[in-house]
Amino acid sequence: MESAVGYTHRDVEGILLTVCAKFKGGKLKWDELVSAANLGFLKGYNSYDAGRGADFETWVWIKALHEIQNEFRKLARLPETIDPLDFDAPEEELPFDFDEWKE
Repeated sequence: MESAVGYTHRDVEGILLTVCAKFKGGKLKWDELVSAANLGFLKGYNSYDAGRGADFETWVWIKALHEIQNEFRKLARLPETIDPLDFDAPEEELPFDFDEWKE
């Protein structure tokens, strides 16, 4: 097959879920893994060229894997989140009174 036109998402869904399963239990939620793998499918579908010698399934596997790895890279670059309730500043430095909000 010269292009990806004959393939559907359903044809490679098992492959995409297999790629996701390799990363299950990590810092990314299952939905995020599946979303990244689906993006890999779209990129693979649009860029597949049979003339390069790879099967479509192999190409989609590689693209899905790269997209999941990109998500982990993005996650690693994010700063640690700071809990605003765990802020230990002296009261005189706060611009407002927290006690007003308790009511």
